[in-house]
Amino acid sequence: MTELVMDARRDQSKERIGYAIHAHCWVLVDRVIGQDIVQKHLRKFTLAAQAYWVRNSDDWRAMPDHPIHDVLCYGPQEIDWHMVLFYPRSLGSPLRMQGMRKLIAQATRGDPRVNLRGNSVILDLPLDIAILVIDLIFKRPRCRERLSDINSLLEALQWKLPDTYWKARCEYWFLFEIDDLIKENRAVNWKRLCLAMEELLLDKIWYCNSGLKARQQALMSLEGIKEYFLGMIDSST
Repeated sequence: MTELVMDARRDQSKERIGYAIHAHCWVLVDRVIGQDIVQKHLRKFTLAAQAYWVRNSDDWRAMPDHPIHDVLCYGPQEIDWHMVLFYPRSLGSPLRMQGMRKLIAQATRGDPRVNLRGNSVILDLPLDIAILVIDLIFKRPRCRERLSDINSLLEALQWKLPDTYWKARCEYWFLFEIDDLIKENRAVNWKRLCLAMEELLLDKIWYCNSGLKARQQALMSLEGIKEYFLGMIDSST
């Protein structure tokens, strides 16, 4: 062990031959840029990463413990001074977010549906009118009241909106699990998935601890690095 340590110390003054990368972040590199092109131009990729971080050093901020009202967590919002100011944060994996696998399993499980539509004029509204009503509720800021109103309205009036509507509502740019479901053409209860995701996003502690915050930060950074990287490749051809 001593020999290994001494060898490592002797190598410290030598030129860097590589950079460590988090295994889960390497998978994200494949999703955003593509591992084949990165491995082919690995030197340019490291230079692109360096160039990006020099100009975006503020993005390095990662605070496991910070106020629940901090803009780092959920953006500026009204402060409730009756709440405890600090909550422990564990940034989580940007690849395997807590709760997502369970949520998808529930949404892809067989779900017997019962149609209870009656003859009321309200129940038999044209589909485009029903969608317009739900859209108006979705335009309100995300909160538990908004989600409760949507669930109550759908249950009370037995409106059955098409899967295409709920699928569009689930198209969060940072949830590539949704894209995987679409590509695999799996049977999904899109309404259940969409509303369950809305409920998860209301949990500020889940937002940080699940890995979602880390994923958003990683994906935004990789998109910036990708721009530098592809620019370097184009300029060298």
